[in-house]
Amino acid sequence: VLDPALGSPKREALAAIAAIDVPDPQTVVFRLREVSAAFLETTNLGILPARLTGRGPLPPLEVIGSGPFRVTAMLDGGGVDLAPHAEALGGPPRLARLRFRVIPDGVVRALELASGSVHLVQNALDPDLLPWLAARPELELVISPGTTFQYLGLNFRDPRLADRRTRQALAYGIDREAIVHHLLRDTARPASGLLPPSHWAYDGDVARYPYDPGRARELLRAAGLGAGVDAALRRFSYKTSTVELRRRIAEVFQHDLGRLGLGLDIRSYEWATFYHDIRRGNFELYALAWVGVRDPDVYYRIFHSTMQPPVGTNRGAYANPEMDALLTAAHATEDRVERRRLYAAVQRLAAEDLPVVPLWWADNVVVKSRALAGFRPSPDGDLHSLATATLRA
Repeated sequence: VLDPALGSPKREALAAIAAIDVPDPQTVVFRLREVSAAFLETTNLGILPARLTGRGPLPPLEVIGSGPFRVTAMLDGGGVDLAPHAEALGGPPRLARLRFRVIPDGVVRALELASGSVHLVQNALDPDLLPWLAARPELELVISPGTTFQYLGLNFRDPRLADRRTRQALAYGIDREAIVHHLLRDTARPASGLLPPSHWAYDGDVARYPYDPGRARELLRAAGLGAGVDAALRRFSYKTSTVELRRRIAEVFQHDLGRLGLGLDIRSYEWATFYHDIRRGNFELYALAWVGVRDPDVYYRIFHSTMQPPVGTNRGAYANPEMDALLTAAHATEDRVERRRLYAAVQRLAAEDLPVVPLWWADNVVVKSRALAGFRPSPDGDLHSLATATLRA
């Protein structure tokens, strides 16, 4: 990962490592150059036998690690078969087999749930299909608060978006409540920032942007993008994926910003092309989500001015010395009380300065067979409870 030639996005997370010692076959010791409070969270990489780190042909499947399942087969199309790991910590799972399948089409996913050939789908169903699935007696719909943060990304290399008034106008000009209610079927909550209310570092005393087209127009005029300005200056491009729900959300953005006199050119791409452009900074506006955020040190990787790709994930090239100072201090302290204080200041500054425009926190939406017992959704969307689940005949 630390090899610059690899170009790994995990490189920054491991940069503090000065040395790695292996005093015995069951122990690994990481020695750091400096304090890194989030080290254990940000370096959540698997530890593999050294023989598997080469770049030659993949070895035959074998038992590696101490997780609850082991890989038994790789399936065509990207799926995988798992079986209980007899030596798993805490004992082996009770499911005799676990198969993950890749089903690209959302309607097909729903139909396979209804037919019983799929037992569980999490966060991968169109909200419009949920009432139909929930009405089926053999299926159970479980919706719980999640931590996935959806946001509007902005390119600060564009002088129009580098003006905070433009960013605030966009925040006031998008009707998030309407999108959550009508398109997402109330399976999300309008967000004030990256961290949800359930997070230990959450601070709710921040600037908020309720839907206010009048205020948005005032800010656009102040930023030199009001009525009468060259129409080309009032047009932005917006990149998104080809997923139908994402295209529909883009059309709502287009409608809302059109009411402000702004043009929005929607450009949808297959995921690989879309994400490649975002990582390269080839965009004006886009929307993505941060999934499974646990430690607030993620702010360092996405908002610190030194964390522009390929080093970090500050894709919009945001730079603010005040933000840098707060994030550097928080990155280097282990005291949770002090970290909470610093990240509260980070959240207040982010809400005012808008490195990204917060959209919503997505709920975890699970549709599962009632025969699958013991599965409990996790706020960050992990599937760990499959290790204790059972499947009734």
